[in-house]
Amino acid sequence: WNSEYSNAIREIVLIDVVGKAHKVDYSSRSDQATIDLSNWPNGLYVVRFILTDGNSLTKKIVKK
Repeated sequence: WNSEYSNAIREIVLIDVVGKAHKVDYSSRSDQATIDLSNWPNGLYVVRFILTDGNSLTKKIVKK
């Protein structure tokens, strides 16, 4: 998954279906951030991007 917000991302948190938050490693290059979910089980996740300006952006993703 890629986001155009990587230059402003301070932290990425992945929240699973039971509500447990996990800080995730991500790689950023230019204007993209990539999260590797290959070792995560299939399911619905909420990804919260904490931005350097203090705001956050939340997206839902489904890993199949």
